[in-house]
Amino acid sequence: MARHTDSLSFDELLHGASMLLSESGIISLIVPYGVENRLDEIADYNGLRCRRKTYIKGNSEAPVKRMLVEYTKLECESLPIVDELIVELDRNIYTEQYIALTKEFYLKM
Repeated sequence: MARHTDSLSFDELLHGASMLLSESGIISLIVPYGVENRLDEIADYNGLRCRRKTYIKGNSEAPVKRMLVEYTKLECESLPIVDELIVELDRNIYTEQYIALTKEFYLKM
């Protein structure tokens, strides 16, 4: 259920986050690539500002599949941080950036 918006839409999620976040709180999401503009509109409507976006690619030649995004209530003095994460250099050979991000979750990283 967590991977779908059938029972919890982005509208409901970001509205709830805007109600529950402290003034310096951050909500971090992993979303499919392609929902970026709609998600930003919903966040803005709920008083949330984009703090960071990371575009995720399986390898350097692959298209972007997912996006990590952070929203906060704080006014951002600059544009959001935008970067890219490549998961693999080759099949089952992970990038240092991916390992650093996920090593707490996997036993064999």
